[in-house]
Amino acid sequence: MISLRNVQKNFDDLEVLKGIDLHVKKGEIISIIGSSGSGKSTLLRVINGLEDAKNGEMTFNNQIYNLQTINEKDKRQIRKRIAMVFQNYNLFKHKTALENVIEGLLVDGVKKQEAITIGVDLLKRVGLSDKLNSYPSQLSGGQQQRVGIARAMALKPDVILFDEPTSALDPELVSEVQQVIRQLAQDSMTLMIVTHDMDFAYEISDKMIFMRNGVIEVNLQPAEIKSSKNEYLRNFLGDKLKAYSEES
Repeated sequence: MISLRNVQKNFDDLEVLKGIDLHVKKGEIISIIGSSGSGKSTLLRVINGLEDAKNGEMTFNNQIYNLQTINEKDKRQIRKRIAMVFQNYNLFKHKTALENVIEGLLVDGVKKQEAITIGVDLLKRVGLSDKLNSYPSQLSGGQQQRVGIARAMALKPDVILFDEPTSALDPELVSEVQQVIRQLAQDSMTLMIVTHDMDFAYEISDKMIFMRNGVIEVNLQPAEIKSSKNEYLRNFLGDKLKAYSEES
């Protein structure tokens, strides 16, 4: 589905991504973990075309893109097939939940009534059928994030990227967003999730990627965490490592 080769990204003199190689299969759920500043969110933004890379290639749906020279037309095409859910929702404040969900469909040329039908169905799917005409200011953080997920689903993407989807939520709201992501996983959607929630990552993932200082230190199945010899990963997990080992 997605293959990255030698992806590099700088912000001025700061190297944020230092040659990322990664392969994501169709239907895989990949969690990306690591300390703040390790390059996790930047990696998603490069995949989605929100950041330009210094170097590297991305193969997506059998088409190769040079990430250093990729043009805006190709970026727009990629974003139709690779959707992104943001940490801070990024909803239009002056639009209702339904209007937020259907905005991309209307821009893509879908007729309004058809777009509304799709939007209503998606908001029902994420448990918000009673909030169609509510504005973001009238919604809880968990509800806003679920609107964001419905919006990402609207164009039927091949991949959804989640950039710390629960980190801005109060603890009691986290589970409702995680449940929607679980439903997507059950539907065999390809997902890449940047998260600090190790329990959720361990539960949902086919693979867990541990990033440190702009490189992928470890790429493994959750069950292999307990036996990893990587010193940095073991230090990062701390007490979680012991808990996972005991559960196994």
